[in-house]
Amino acid sequence: LIIEDEIKLATLLQDYLVQSGFEADIIHDGLDVEAWLASNQTSLVLLDLMLPGKNGMDICKDIRSHSQLPVIMITAKVDEIDRLLGLELGADDYICKPFSPREVVARVKAVLRRSDGTDKPADRGLLLDSDTYKATIHGNDLHLTAVEFQLLKVLSDQPGRIFSRSVLVDKIYSDG
Repeated sequence: LIIEDEIKLATLLQDYLVQSGFEADIIHDGLDVEAWLASNQTSLVLLDLMLPGKNGMDICKDIRSHSQLPVIMITAKVDEIDRLLGLELGADDYICKPFSPREVVARVKAVLRRSDGTDKPADRGLLLDSDTYKATIHGNDLHLTAVEFQLLKVLSDQPGRIFSRSVLVDKIYSDG
């Protein structure tokens, strides 16, 4: 969902996102966002801060009050305090205008990779059977030892997380 009051900019972003394989809807007024989100599903929000009706900071607060929907703020507000406030309110990324539409698409892809539900192991064909300690990827058995299986399970349960060695060892031996 693109929430942007500058029609040409919103359309440009939509064109780049569609060209990259995404579906993209546009809202130009902050007052229309809540109703749209209540009746539609979206994977990510590109959010301008200076909108008619309701500003982007308030919209971000509303989203964060009930959802972990990824939010990327796109704004002309370039001061450090504005960027810090946006990130503190729960934005996943903050892009200052002017920007490259290709960079926005790259950041959308990066945030979606990290967000819940879009890059889980099953999406990559990884299947883990905890009863038999059997791991397959795209139907091919990985022939793992029990410790290797447990390590893979811990890592695949939290994609994108960076573990220290001691945390991994503790998790493997406390769960297994």
